Amino acid sequence: MRNRSRNEKIKLVGVFIGLILISIFAFYLLAVLLVPEGDEGMIVVISLVISLQISFITAYVITNSKK
Repeated sequence: MRNRSRNEKIKLVGVFIGLILISIFAFYLLAVLLVPEGDEGMIVVISLVISLQISFITAYVITNSKK
């Protein structure tokens, strides 16, 4: 495992904070658009947001592993 420079660490923290903010926004937007009724609707919204998070993290890891 290689040592990361300070700038790389700051960039990595920024990316994950951005992912968290995007996830919060996506959760709010999907909850407003889908207007879930009860627990089943919220489970759908939560699963969509988790799927988005996994996609973003996977894309970030793949693009940075090719350097």
